[in-house]
Amino acid sequence: KAAKRQSLGLPADAIVIGSVGRLTRQKGYQTLLDAVPLVLQQLPQAYFVIVGTGDLVDALQQQAQTLGVANHVCFTGARRDVEDLLASMDLFVSSSLWEGLPTVILESMAAGVPVIATQVSGSTELVVDGVSGRLTPPGEPTELAAAILTSLRARGQALQMAVQARAFAMDRFSIQTVAQAHAALYQRLLRR
Repeated sequence: KAAKRQSLGLPADAIVIGSVGRLTRQKGYQTLLDAVPLVLQQLPQAYFVIVGTGDLVDALQQQAQTLGVANHVCFTGARRDVEDLLASMDLFVSSSLWEGLPTVILESMAAGVPVIATQVSGSTELVVDGVSGRLTPPGEPTELAAAILTSLRARGQALQMAVQARAFAMDRFSIQTVAQAHAALYQRLLRR
């Protein structure tokens, strides 16, 4: 964990909030960046790691500069070590404006990382607010910042939710469970 953080140029005592996805409008990274100064006002040791590429990379980097938080936001680009990056995070944030079924939330849950997501379909199928993570309204940086701060301050509670989330992800979305569900569906269709 420490080596991965160091490889990103993060301080040893950094609190790492991360997100992984395409840098497109759908993923709501503008909202996440608008939340960064609000978080830093109360937790100056927070750093945000955004993993991915997309058509908004330049605009998002400019937004971080304009907000004066660029030194606390690390844009990694595309990475092949996402599993290791997830393990180095204290908190995972999905700021999406809409979703299908966001596998990166499942990956974060399986990695045991506390999750904050927006109240959009797909995400709400995975995260139960206050049980397996926290949910916030999409496009609301103030509420997103508040959820981040609450999760980081109540670390024990966030980790307990992460344990529940991991159990849920491993039970409902393991390859065996999904394969059995598909096989059962095929059997039902064949019987018709």
